[in-house]
Amino acid sequence: MRTGGADPVYLAGDPHGTMQVVYTPSTGTVTRRAQDPYGNPLGPVTTTTSAGATTPGTWPDNHGFLGKSESAATGLTDVGARAYDLTTGRFISVDPLLTLSESQAVNGYTYAAGNLVLKSDPTGLEPLVLPEGMKGINCDLKCRNGGYGASPGDGVKWAAAKAEEDTRNKWVAQHSPPVNDRTTLKADLQSVLENGADDWWQPHYREENGEWIDYCFGQSGCEEALKYLRHSGDVEGAKFIAATYCVFNEDSCKRKQFISAAGELLLVTAVGAFGGGGAASAADLAAGRSAIMGGARTAVDSASTAARSVEGVLKSLPKGKQSNVRTVPNKAELDATFRELTRSGDPTSWTNYNGSVYRLSDGTEIGMRASSKSGGETIDIRVPGQAMQKIHIDE
Repeated sequence: MRTGGADPVYLAGDPHGTMQVVYTPSTGTVTRRAQDPYGNPLGPVTTTTSAGATTPGTWPDNHGFLGKSESAATGLTDVGARAYDLTTGRFISVDPLLTLSESQAVNGYTYAAGNLVLKSDPTGLEPLVLPEGMKGINCDLKCRNGGYGASPGDGVKWAAAKAEEDTRNKWVAQHSPPVNDRTTLKADLQSVLENGADDWWQPHYREENGEWIDYCFGQSGCEEALKYLRHSGDVEGAKFIAATYCVFNEDSCKRKQFISAAGELLLVTAVGAFGGGGAASAADLAAGRSAIMGGARTAVDSASTAARSVEGVLKSLPKGKQSNVRTVPNKAELDATFRELTRSGDPTSWTNYNGSVYRLSDGTEIGMRASSKSGGETIDIRVPGQAMQKIHIDE
């Protein structure tokens, strides 16, 4: 611990998190204090010099029992959910997670259900207990049931909860970028998104040794991780988002994957229709346009049918208040939907339309404007021979 510009000091405590020793390397002094099981002082604070002389001392901060802050005005300890009174060994308010099945906790004010040998209550909520088989060993609060609050001796519950936590940690490790440098992570995520991936659900990146490394769970995971990293600079948070965004936004990711798959179908159909796949300059395509179109019109009509998979996207979205309106939950979803729908389109324009417009190969035109009668941003979709379709943000 360092206070202001002073030399650092090192603290050590008991398994409950109560600090009892302070060592100052610059002077070699050791400051000690002791408490009873309920946190009350046992004698004064003392300081021993490097020469062995012991005198009355002072503690460097206001953290006391459980490492929590103590109020000089009230003498109460802020444990989190409740305030704790050292002198009575009880909380001053009822436990929000009252366990009526435990006799010692039924009144709601007791600390650790009155069993300080096997329990601790560092949050003011359900007491933590030492798992079966671990009693009597040195153990900090991290190993006291990992905070799962099982009843005494219930090693089964603790083991099950620990197994779930291990599974989650393994998932994040396997589906997040294996780098810890912000600049490198940003560059890698950008590269993954720019270069695309054969599998939408497993965007990957080739390392120098030639191995492919999964960088995210779903391309949306990469997109959201990159956005978050740019905004916050938080590397660990971005890695977690990369692995879990599509876990918590399953429907959204499935819809985006469907849109991407529809685009891939269009590309395959168009290549077959035009006999494409090889390189051709814009000038060559323009010069041979008549011959190309004359020999491929029937196949192009089939491609147009596939292009109407845009309608499938519309059907996958919740209906709005009007029959021709679909909705998305927020602006980010609206922007993502517009990007996906217009990815293979060419810029065009509509008369008196205040927004961006793209035209797809089958004649479908998609625009996005900043305002509408509904008061928000809107995607407008004109499919040849059909009524205008719209996508709004659900208010």
